[in-house]
Amino acid sequence: MKRTLRKIAGSGAAVSLALLCLHSEARAHGCSSASAWQGISSNILELSCFTGCHGGSGNGGMVVSINTEDGWYAALVDRAPVNTAASGVGKLRVDPSRAWNSYVVDKLMGDVKFGEGNPMPNLSTGYVYQCPGGVEKIKAWILAGAPECGAVDGDPSPDPALVVCDLNQPAPSPPAPPSDGVQLVGTPFTVDRPARGGKQVTTLPVGTAPTCDNTQQQCFITGIDITASAGTEYVTVAHAGESAPIAVARGASLSLTLGDVAAGVPVLPNQQLEIQQWIRNDYWVGPAPYTNTTTGSVYVNVHLASAVANQAQPLRDDAGSQALVVPPQSYGATAGVWLPTALAGSAKVGIWADPRALETELVDAEGQTLADGPTVAQGYTTVAGGPIAYGCVHANGWVPNGVASVGSNGSNWMLNDLTGPVDLSSPLKWGCEETANVPPGLSGLAGGGPATFCASSSESPNSTNDCAAVPGTQRCRPANLVYGDGVDDGRCSLVGLSW
Repeated sequence: MKRTLRKIAGSGAAVSLALLCLHSEARAHGCSSASAWQGISSNILELSCFTGCHGGSGNGGMVVSINTEDGWYAALVDRAPVNTAASGVGKLRVDPSRAWNSYVVDKLMGDVKFGEGNPMPNLSTGYVYQCPGGVEKIKAWILAGAPECGAVDGDPSPDPALVVCDLNQPAPSPPAPPSDGVQLVGTPFTVDRPARGGKQVTTLPVGTAPTCDNTQQQCFITGIDITASAGTEYVTVAHAGESAPIAVARGASLSLTLGDVAAGVPVLPNQQLEIQQWIRNDYWVGPAPYTNTTTGSVYVNVHLASAVANQAQPLRDDAGSQALVVPPQSYGATAGVWLPTALAGSAKVGIWADPRALETELVDAEGQTLADGPTVAQGYTTVAGGPIAYGCVHANGWVPNGVASVGSNGSNWMLNDLTGPVDLSSPLKWGCEETANVPPGLSGLAGGGPATFCASSSESPNSTNDCAAVPGTQRCRPANLVYGDGVDDGRCSLVGLSW
């Protein structure tokens, strides 16, 4: 680690889907071509949010002086909300490049935290249920820096000036089975709101391939190709019953080959492989009112040989575990060192990190950096022997008060007591509060576990309450980031193969 190891629809009436897909024509708006901001302002804000809500009445303290692109931009971008619960944690109405810190996204998603008021449109569960593609367009525009002109990456609309509501999960494209191995198919599964993520485990025998019959003899895995459905956070492949994975995909795909080093992972006759898939519930099924549903599916092509020059094994770190604990300070470094029994030999190593790992790094025995940056979390690096140091820097959206004055978070007393200013390099993780005024989530070393992920609390009768079934206060609060097995939990593990 270079730092430590080194629409907004405000009216009560629902916006018709027909209106949301109009205004594809370019018009005079100060830009040379159609823009994402034009699509948002023309099709959502100007049509639906001015009259009755954010015009003269100024609901929520947000008065828009004039119902134009310029008027809306001035009212939203880089402006703090009047709501003290939102402004107290450093949120802005629209925070350029940081959708997770933009209050307008929470309101549209119905993901209002305790004290943050009601979803928008008012008296609804959130605009996302009417037009999820419109919310996704707004999020993509914010992540691009909230530009006044131009198209943005991640916009689901085919034309920047359009708003398309559908946000369907892309259909998976199964790969062709390998000619030198077998294709294993994970068990499909579905995650529905209020669940924000899910996991499926499939155990299958390797079976018979043209290059090796595992029903009769020991075979060797010389490569693994993973193809998973959109929305996949991680996929692991391991010997059944073993915690150390053979391969890890951080995302929906991975191609790991051992042929370049003449190595293979042994599979005993009839030994089974375990496929684990984690998905994030990011997709919606329409028409309105849309339902938040995501389906997980995964194909694993296993390349096999009957003999190899080097027998590789999944490596373990010095503690014999692949799970490092992310400390409960919510910000800081997690690290370890792989100490192989025999220092001679080679390995392919990588880091399995969660999205809040701002930085990852691999360091060899001489202290030289082998690889660093977010790509380490997905790729594998070939190294000669060990030991290998590895680590991650995590942030759950804020930094400890040791580097800032107490009170820097305004009226949010909990963050004032525990943390300093919001660190906008990563999104906040929220969790269901189990004990009043105590941030949820505790390191496993301290006898606890990760907080139950949540997005909305019981403050609004119109919002989805993720915490209704969780013992405690049923409030959604900023949580400690600790190691866990969910898609939203902390993770920093050394993974790979040695021979």
